[in-house]
Amino acid sequence: MAQTRTGAPAWVELLTTDLERAGRFYSSLLGWSTARGQIDPRYLECSTAAGAVAGILEKVPDDEPMADVWTVYLRTTNLEQSLLAAENAGAEVVVPATVSGDLGRLAGVIGPAGAYVGLWEPGTFEGTEGIGTPGSLAWGELWTRAFDAAMTFYDQAFDWPVVLHEDGTHRPRYATHGAGHDAAVGILDAADLLGPHDPSHCVVYFAVSDLDASRARVSELGGTVIGEPIDTMVGRAAVCRDDQGASFRLAEYA
Repeated sequence: MAQTRTGAPAWVELLTTDLERAGRFYSSLLGWSTARGQIDPRYLECSTAAGAVAGILEKVPDDEPMADVWTVYLRTTNLEQSLLAAENAGAEVVVPATVSGDLGRLAGVIGPAGAYVGLWEPGTFEGTEGIGTPGSLAWGELWTRAFDAAMTFYDQAFDWPVVLHEDGTHRPRYATHGAGHDAAVGILDAADLLGPHDPSHCVVYFAVSDLDASRARVSELGGTVIGEPIDTMVGRAAVCRDDQGASFRLAEYA
C-alpha cells in the first residue's frame, strides 16, 4: 500500500548517467523488475511483488553536469497550494508544476536549508508501494546544515507535525514527521557530518531482509560499501554507493 499522508514520502527517483546500467544494478541488488516508462522512454519504472517502488530517469546529455542522485517526492493533494506555501516559507521553485499523463503531477523545490525535494500530487498513481518490505522504500531523511531552518520550513510549507528527538538517543539532533510508528521521514542535523563541499540533500533507505548479504552484493555488483553497519532511526543500516556513484542506504527489516 502507498503512503497517503500529506507531506510523507510518495515516491523516490534516481537521476542517473546510464539508464540500463542503473536498472541492472538495482534489479540485481533489490530484486526489482523494470519496465520502460509510459511517458518518457528515458525512464524505468521499478517494482517488486508489492507493486511500484521507484523510478530511474536518465540524464539528458545536454543537461548541465550533475552527480547521479536519488530524490524524494513528498505527497500533496494540492500542488499549487503546496508550491505557494513552499515559496512563502522561503523555497525556490526549480521544477514548476508538470503533468505526468494521468498518473499525477510533480514539481521540485529547493528549501531554505539548501536541499532539493520533489512534490507529487497523485492522479491514477498514488506512489511507492510496500513501504518497509524488502526492495521497497524503508525511510527518507534530510541531511542539512541548517537544522532549525529545515524544521521551520517543513512545518510551514507542508504542515508537518515535526517531532524533535531530545531524549539523548539521537545525536546529532534529529526530528521526524510524526512520532513513533507514525513517523514518516526524518531531518538530521548534519552540520558536523557533511564535507565542506557537500550540499544538504535527501538520503534514501531501501529495506532488505539480510543486511550483510546485501552489503556483499553491492560490492559484487561494482558498487561501494562505506564503512561498517550503523544504527539509525530505522535500525541497522549500511551506507552505499551504486556503480555510477549515487549514494543510498540499505536498512535491515526482519
